[in-house]
Amino acid sequence: MVLSIVLLDGKDIHRLPAREVARRLSILPQGPQTPDDITVKDLVSYGRSPYHGILSNINDDDKEIID
Repeated sequence: MVLSIVLLDGKDIHRLPAREVARRLSILPQGPQTPDDITVKDLVSYGRSPYHGILSNINDDDKEIID
């Protein structure tokens, strides 16, 4: 049996808290197809959730980062 270790910034990704991994690494699947009415800005804003929680509102700092 071969064991693999995945490193993220030199640390074992399996030993990092999920929120820390989400802050450093994100993916944007190419399918299923995105709804026509969603903007790139909307998609980028979803990536801010690991910094404050999915139910929290975006603050001014987030808006500046998204822009």
